[in-house]
Amino acid sequence: MKEKSNYALKNGVLLQAGFGSGEMYTNDNLTDEAAERFLAGNPKGIVFFALTPSDWEERVEKRKNPVTALDETLVLELVKAFQVEGATVKIVKEAFKTYQVDGKKVTVKLLDAHIKKAQSLLEPEQEAADNGVAREMVE
Repeated sequence: MKEKSNYALKNGVLLQAGFGSGEMYTNDNLTDEAAERFLAGNPKGIVFFALTPSDWEERVEKRKNPVTALDETLVLELVKAFQVEGATVKIVKEAFKTYQVDGKKVTVKLLDAHIKKAQSLLEPEQEAADNGVAREMVE
């Protein structure tokens, strides 16, 4: 049985997922996900809805920009990869482009987010190492 949607279309509205798409929705098959995906691409399409949750704009924004949790194992692997002498972002990206998180191949965007986190973890280590070298030179 279909879950109860927090969205309801006005009477007579047939919602087309996208221009040229054969994916159509009525109140009988409308889900929160479908409504929010539609509104993410067409915010003015809110006029087709008779019922919406009070926080629909926040929900749609989350749908547009999902917050992805970083995989700590991948971050630690990337830190190790960057510690190899001569490692560059390009080399590391190439090495990890087939890495899988939860059984799915990591996307370029997700890999970039993990690389950014790994680099931020390396910065304090690099600063400490640089300070140690500077102290040795002074002594």
